[in-house]
Amino acid sequence: MNILEAGCGPGFVIEKLVQSFPNSKVTALDVDEKLLAKAKLLLNTTPDAHVKFIQSSVYDTGFSNNSYDFVIARFLFLHLHDPIKALLELFRVLKPGGKLVIIDVDDGIFGAVQPKIENFNSIIQKLIEMQGEAGGNREIG
Repeated sequence: MNILEAGCGPGFVIEKLVQSFPNSKVTALDVDEKLLAKAKLLLNTTPDAHVKFIQSSVYDTGFSNNSYDFVIARFLFLHLHDPIKALLELFRVLKPGGKLVIIDVDDGIFGAVQPKIENFNSIIQKLIEMQGEAGGNREIG
């Protein structure tokens, strides 16, 4: 299988993908060179033939059409100013019949907390506002 993690960050999921799918090729994609460097460091004993690290934007990956059997984006979409553009790019690189998994936050569903925490909702609202100012959406999930 050809696997892509879009927005791999420091590599925690890539590490698990490499361990769980030892006969697959895994691509770690991130726009942030510092996070990609951390991912490379975490996986420094993994053979280059098994995992490759690509610094690029999720909006324009540079990958060929229909390249990946499985694409995962974990905690990526909340940071994006144009999630639809990113989604279209991920579908473009996904093979027909391939699987796309998106794992993200949705602060809009918070509030069901027991016991009730004083000021919890105002803290969540401040996080939503801060992410919005940065061009993302903490309610994307």
